Amino acid sequence: MFKKFIVMLIVVFLAAGIGFAKPPKISGNFEQGARYALPYDETGFPTPWVEATEGDAVETWAYNFHKGYLKLYHRLNKTVRYIAKYNYIWKDFHAAKTNNKNILRYFRTYSWIKLSNKFDLKLEYYLRQQHYYIRPWDNLEHVPHLYLKWDINKKRKANFSLRFKSQRYDVPEETTKDKNQISSYARYKEEIGENLTLKAKYKYTFRHYTANPDKSNAVKKSLSGGFEYQF
Repeated sequence: MFKKFIVMLIVVFLAAGIGFAKPPKISGNFEQGARYALPYDETGFPTPWVEATEGDAVETWAYNFHKGYLKLYHRLNKTVRYIAKYNYIWKDFHAAKTNNKNILRYFRTYSWIKLSNKFDLKLEYYLRQQHYYIRPWDNLEHVPHLYLKWDINKKRKANFSLRFKSQRYDVPEETTKDKNQISSYARYKEEIGENLTLKAKYKYTFRHYTANPDKSNAVKKSLSGGFEYQF
C-alpha cells in the first residue's frame, strides 16, 4: 500500500506542478522511540530519568515504535486547494501475546472549493488499515466526507456535514460487526451584540449492520443549544 501511495503521490506532484504559477509543496517526517515502565524509588515515586530494566520493559503496554507521514499540499488557484497525507504507525510490543493492534496506516485527502465569498465546500476521503497481533483480521474503514460551510454574514454562520463510513472484517466470525454508517449534522450560530453568541446543532446518525440487521440497526439523533458570553 505504501509503495503504491508513493508512486501515486509522485505522479500527482509532477502533474499538478505543470501549468500552475505556484508549484505544490511536499513535506514529511519520521520518528522512532520507545514506551516502557519505570521503577519506583524508596519513597514510592517513579524515577523518570533512569533506563528501564529488563523486568520493567516487559510490561504488557511497553513497546518500541516507528511513525511518520508524507504530505502534499497544493493551491491550484483562488478557488481550489487540496492536501493528500499518508501516515504510518508501527508498534512492537514486548509482550505481544497480550496486545492487539500493532500496525496502523491511514491515507487522507482533502479538497477545498470556494464556491463564493459566503460558501466553502470541503471534500474528504479517508482510508484506514489496522493489523493485529492476536487475531489476524484487517479492519478497513472508508470514510468519504462532505462538508459545506455557509457564512451568511459576519455574525451568522451555518455548517452542514454528511459522512459515510463502512467497516468490514475478513475473518468469518467477525463479519457480524460489518456495518455502514451515515452521520450528519446541521449547525448554526449567531452573534447577539458584541458579547453574546447563541448556538444550535442537530445531529443524526444511522447505523446498519449488514449481517445482523434485525438486532443491531440503530438511529441516534439529538438537538442541542448553547451560548458563549464574553465578560
